[in-house]
Amino acid sequence: MANPAFSGSFDLTALNTRIATAENQFDTAWQALKSNLTNIMTVNLSGTESLPCLPAWDIPYGGSVQLCLSDYSIALSYLASAILVVATVTALSVVFRG
Repeated sequence: MANPAFSGSFDLTALNTRIATAENQFDTAWQALKSNLTNIMTVNLSGTESLPCLPAWDIPYGGSVQLCLSDYSIALSYLASAILVVATVTALSVVFRG
């Protein structure tokens, strides 16, 4: 007795065409994603900008205070590096926690 589910022939050209179309669509989407991620992840460190100075504000009993972040640029760069190290250690501990 023959199994009716496997009787007949398969049209492989239609399946191959659909597979090729899906591969092309995936490749196009992958290239677009890579392009977008490259644009997002590109870091330009050659800027000439400086940290801002906030406008002065008055304090009680006469006087004013002005905060220039550019005066603290070295300490702030160390702070940024420390935050990056803490984030890296935290991520590694989450990934390799057993």
